[in-house]
Amino acid sequence: MSDLWAAHRQEQLGPNPDDVMNRPRTGDDPTNPTYYKDRYEIEPWRILRHMGFLRGNAMKYIWRAGEKGSSSDEILDLRKAIWYLTKEVENLENNSTLRQSPPTPST
Repeated sequence: MSDLWAAHRQEQLGPNPDDVMNRPRTGDDPTNPTYYKDRYEIEPWRILRHMGFLRGNAMKYIWRAGEKGSSSDEILDLRKAIWYLTKEVENLENNSTLRQSPPTPST
């Protein structure tokens, strides 16, 4: 990973997500972690699969925020959700601008 990207990620997200994600979780099924299934009766993927990528990832991080044990994990999850929502808004704004541009006359 480039130093520039690492610095940007650190500035935007705070703690390195790789460090957080690589922490061992004893007794957790990696395909169905307890921080998803213990809080609600439905697994998030059953809902998130109907959303687009950016909105689905934002919801995933909101859904699990605070369920992994530490406040730094909760903050990191919420920052990730904000990042995905910001990208979704940017995409909508860019697409809206393109759609609203008047057609150019053909020559």
